[in-house]
Amino acid sequence: MTPISIITTNRVRKGSIELLGRNATIRKVQKSKFFGYSMVQYKDMYIPMADIEKTLIDSVYFHTPFSTQVYAAITKKIDKRRLNSYLKKYSLIVKKEVYNVIDESFDVLGNKRLKSFKREKDDKKRMPLG
Repeated sequence: MTPISIITTNRVRKGSIELLGRNATIRKVQKSKFFGYSMVQYKDMYIPMADIEKTLIDSVYFHTPFSTQVYAAITKKIDKRRLNSYLKKYSLIVKKEVYNVIDESFDVLGNKRLKSFKREKDDKKRMPLG
C-alpha cells in the first residue's frame, strides 16, 4: 500500500493519525510548495488530492519512497511539462533525485523512451557545495 500523507502549510505536531482506517503522516510544507492539488470525491465528501506529478515530487521531497512498481506506474502517467514546471520550485538536489527515480522506473519498464524524457536546462548546472 502507498503511504498517506496530509500536507499543510500550518504548523503541525510531527506524528501520524488514523485516516480511512490507515495511518497517515502529517507534513508541513512551505506555501511556495503547496500546489498541484485538486478536490476529488471520496464517498460522500471531497478531499484534496495531489496530482501524479506532485505525488512523485513529494515522495522524494519528504523521503517517503514508493515501491518500484508504484514508481513505474507513476512514470507512465507523468505529464512532462507539468513535472518540469513544478520542479522549478525545488532545489537542484530534489530535481536530480526525481529524475533518478524516473530513470530507474524506465529501466524497470524496459522502456526505450528513457532518453526522450527532457530535463530542464538548469539540471546540468553544478550541484552547490555544502
